[in-house]
Amino acid sequence: MIDKSSYSELEERIKKLEKKLNRCKDGNDVHFPATFYKIIVEQAADAIYVHDMDGRYVECNQAACDMLGYTRHDLLQKSVPEVDKEVDFENAKHLWEGLEEGDNVFFPGNARKLDGSLCPVDVRLCSCMSEGKKYIIAIVRDMTEIRMKEDALRKSKMRYRAVVDTQTELICRWKPGGELTFVNEAYCRYFSKDKSQLIKTNFFELIPKEDHEKVKKHFASLTLLQPTATHEHRVIMPNGDIRWMSWINRAIFDDQGKIIEMQDVGRDITDCKQAKEHVKEMQAKLNHADKMAALGQLVAGVAHEVNNSINFISGALPSLKLNVEKLKDVLKQQAAPPANNTANSDLSNLVEEIAILFENINQGTKRSVKIINDLRSFSSPKKEKGVLTDVHAILDSILALLRYQYRDRIEIIKKYSAENSTIFCFPNHLSQAFMNVILNGVQAISGKGVITILTKNNSETIMIGFRDNGCGIHKEIKNKIFEPFFTTKDVGEGTGLGLSISYGIVKNILGEILVDSDVGRGTEFTIILPLMQKSSAVRRTSGNGLDETAVKII
Repeated sequence: MIDKSSYSELEERIKKLEKKLNRCKDGNDVHFPATFYKIIVEQAADAIYVHDMDGRYVECNQAACDMLGYTRHDLLQKSVPEVDKEVDFENAKHLWEGLEEGDNVFFPGNARKLDGSLCPVDVRLCSCMSEGKKYIIAIVRDMTEIRMKEDALRKSKMRYRAVVDTQTELICRWKPGGELTFVNEAYCRYFSKDKSQLIKTNFFELIPKEDHEKVKKHFASLTLLQPTATHEHRVIMPNGDIRWMSWINRAIFDDQGKIIEMQDVGRDITDCKQAKEHVKEMQAKLNHADKMAALGQLVAGVAHEVNNSINFISGALPSLKLNVEKLKDVLKQQAAPPANNTANSDLSNLVEEIAILFENINQGTKRSVKIINDLRSFSSPKKEKGVLTDVHAILDSILALLRYQYRDRIEIIKKYSAENSTIFCFPNHLSQAFMNVILNGVQAISGKGVITILTKNNSETIMIGFRDNGCGIHKEIKNKIFEPFFTTKDVGEGTGLGLSISYGIVKNILGEILVDSDVGRGTEFTIILPLMQKSSAVRRTSGNGLDETAVKII
């Protein structure tokens, strides 16, 4: 009785014989002479060897001789182990014995040449029967050129990868839906993640949601005619910070003109954008300072001319008033009899109206004189002897003077953190600057509120902050508040010179005044002054009021 394994082997042998029979039938009864097949073998580009089961060569073509460097006569005198002593003959023979007709075995290897060098090859083995004897046919293809090309390609890929990974710019590739397919080392370092954590994640996960539509619209604008474009957008860092990136984007299209992948090269431009904003801000401050300087010159001229006219008016008023009094005495002496009461009454009313007009003119003149003095303070502060002054003492003095303005309505919170609050300045002028800023906060608060005054040292300066929770300042007018005559108050309630005078005073002692405000939340004025002290008796001639004693920054 045949066991199951023997039956399977027999069945497999029958299938192979059937295949062999079918191949014979497929010959279409066309028979070629042996020379025909010999020509085919000789013309083949691949090396063809035929050896017996002991490994001795019995036939080969010219390509085989050329590959190994033997003549046909010499090669047919040798066996496989003699040509290549490193061949494991026992394993090779075991492989040959297992080959049946119709079987094929393929493997890569190396062929040993006559000069001892190795040639990379791909080997295909099959077996055949001739006169009852089994032979092995080896078809060997020289892979030297292909291996060289593969090696060159591999090295090229390695160089490309090395170049890409050593770039400081961020490089990535992603599919239209956003799935990342490649990131370089710089990209990983920037986002503090490994490639395994980034590949197959979505490109848009690192972009704030509010920017998604804008970024997608940019990528949708890329076409075959314009596949490359530059774009800036924000990214989310691992710690939650938002930074700016500039990308050079390139779309990769298929044959139908459809985007199949995006390749981006990016760099962080956050510092650059901040620097540009800082330059823009400094340029705006410089322009404002130039404008204020020009206004100062204009105001000085206007104040001088208006003051001359006011002097004429104020100088004429006492004489005119005296003459009117004399006229009144004369009219009294020449008054009509008591019967003419109507004329006397009209005369009396006229004199009273003249007196009222005189008082109005006098009040208007005083107000004009005050405005002129304020304009002069703005354009050219009076020279005053600079002295060492405690800023905290000035603030306390001003708050005491203004107490009637804010008591029972506004809470004053003092946070004096500056350890060094002594500066070299003009106390009266600095007091006026502080007073104007505090009054601005008091007037900005309707009803009850809070004003916080804080000080602190920063390097070589002292910072004085005035923060109120008043109505705030609209963005459109924030840059105008230091201009002369600019005011948001009703006509007759303010001259618009308070903050402009404070600006001039602070600039005159080499300081800076800044404002930050939100409508409905309040305003904060920040005055930054250099810490100064008296130096040796060196005189200055700058004309800014510090010409008696030089100063130096601590």
